[in-house]
Amino acid sequence: MKIVVGEWFRMPPVGTDIFKKLVNEAALKYDKSNGFQATPETNLPLVASILKEALHENVEMLLNCFICGGAVECSQCRYNDICGGSSAFASCICDDCENSEETPSIYAIRFAQIAD
Repeated sequence: MKIVVGEWFRMPPVGTDIFKKLVNEAALKYDKSNGFQATPETNLPLVASILKEALHENVEMLLNCFICGGAVECSQCRYNDICGGSSAFASCICDDCENSEETPSIYAIRFAQIAD
């Protein structure tokens, strides 16, 4: 299962106990109409652990690149050991953007926009 942080997703029924763990302990957002959503407050490693055990499948967290909006796989990121996929996901950068000469300028502009 792949979960894109910040996007709504649905999953198979998991039972009341698992639902409570996801929403209360891991701070996964739930909306009856939209399903689930990982937010900045969500404990991503805990969500992955709970779902892996409940669904018996691996759970991959994907973040959006701060520059291009493309998917960034936490498990493939060279900074995953430092970030853990939860502390800095508002500023992740994909491999393509990381290697682009324009990235520092775009990053500075984007960061200034959100700081205002």
